Formats: sequence, C-alpha cells, structure tokens
Amino acid sequence: MTSKFHIKEAGLKEIPVIQEIARQSWYSTYQGILSIEQIQYLLTQWYSKEFLEKEIQKHKNNHYLLFEKDEAFGFFAFFQNKENHAIMRLSRIYLIPEFQKKGYGKSVISFLESEAEKINCRFIELNVSKDNSAISFYKKMGFKIEKDENVQIGPYSFHDHVMMKELKK
Repeated sequence: MTSKFHIKEAGLKEIPVIQEIARQSWYSTYQGILSIEQIQYLLTQWYSKEFLEKEIQKHKNNHYLLFEKDEAFGFFAFFQNKENHAIMRLSRIYLIPEFQKKGYGKSVISFLESEAEKINCRFIELNVSKDNSAISFYKKMGFKIEKDENVQIGPYSFHDHVMMKELKK
C-alpha cells in the first residue's frame, strides 16, 4: 500500500464520484452472483443522486472516500444502529477492482474500529451476499457469520450472511 493513501469524508458534492466508483465496482463484484438486471436495478435504487443525498444528509459524517494521491478509488459508509447502540453498521464498502486485495480494505476496517470506539460501539455488523468472495476477507478481519437472512429489495430477493465482529475493549 502506498503512503499516498488517505481517507476523506464525502459530502453531497462527492456524489458523482461515489456513483462512478459504485458503477465500476458493482459489475466486477456482482457479475456471476446477480443478473445484470439486478445489478442495474440496485445501482439505480441505491446510487441515484436523490437516494445518496438523503442518505448523506441522514447519516452525516459517515460517508468516506478512499484516495491514492488525488484519485478516488473506493468508498464506504457506516452508522450506529438505532435499536442497539452497541452496534456499528457497515452499510457499504466498495473499491474499484484494480485497488482490491492491496490492503485498503484492512485499513478501512481499522478506521471503522477506531470510529466505533469513539461512539462506544462494541460490534461492527454488515450484510454480505452468501456468494460474495469478500466473505473470506471479512473472516480474516475477525468477522463471524451470525445468521443468514433473505432480503427483499423491490422485486428481488437476496440471500445474505449477517456478519459481526466483536471489538476488543
């Protein structure tokens, strides 16, 4: 990993950058797991300008971009669970394919652990498709599969693992 790597908070003006990273990462990540129609549907639902504006305004200070030099190559978002404040929810983490498997994901998890500590969270939780190769990465980072769930989004049903990592005190 290069020393030029840094994490920067993303706001409304970074929405086009987030949309481009999503477009580049989703097709490579989900082809073979989801149909092209499902990928396009989810990109349209979750990465429209309107949706991202609402999400960024609702969860202020919780959307971040990853940069190498001046090039944005990834993003992630998280928030504290409203029902259980001991849980931080990692809602999104995506890297452009050529930046994957270079240690950046590990840096994001370390960043999240630090942020979780600041708000007294004891766990980090996420959903991941049962067929996503990222499961092995999450396991290496200390996440465990807590349960399986079917998630209905529009006309599609998705089969996910809910994974959780307990943080050290």
